Amino acid sequence: MAMDRDCDERLAEKLLTEQLAWYRLQRHDFMNHWQVVMGYLQLKQADKALAYLRGITDSERAEQRLGRIPEPYVAAVLLGLILRLRQEEIACEVELAEEPQGDTFWRAPRQPGYAESLYGYTTECLALGRSYLPACPSLEARVILTAAGKELEVSFELYRRETHGESRGEKIGEWLAGKKWRQNRPADL
Repeated sequence: MAMDRDCDERLAEKLLTEQLAWYRLQRHDFMNHWQVVMGYLQLKQADKALAYLRGITDSERAEQRLGRIPEPYVAAVLLGLILRLRQEEIACEVELAEEPQGDTFWRAPRQPGYAESLYGYTTECLALGRSYLPACPSLEARVILTAAGKELEVSFELYRRETHGESRGEKIGEWLAGKKWRQNRPADL
């Protein structure tokens, strides 16, 4: 039990450090975006400013979906994956196949080491994405979170993005690779 607590504390410290780094990066990006919008507005190109803002909003949807997850470890680990993928210029979508928002699901006991296991899984997913770079620069990842009963499953799918004009989400492109992570929550924990 003490060992699990030590692992949880180390992971919590690691996640907090990462979250602060992501916050700094996002703050920097926000200021850059603000400058671009201000430039368009000063040039009296409001239509370009609006289009730019819409593009930013589209890219933030994955983070918004993860914000609905009340379990801090799961949300932080998956947010870290999304932001690391974005740094590698791998676009990412998040789907909550069955939204596990009920208190019953999130308060269910977890197996020891589940957060560390999920963190390791996301590290493997990032490595998988990087393994296709730079040979395949137009990558898109899809992270699918599914909850059924007491089971939480995360699927990572990697695609080559279509580049001939389809809007994002309509046609994602050629499937390249994928990984799954599953965690049961035994009733006796």
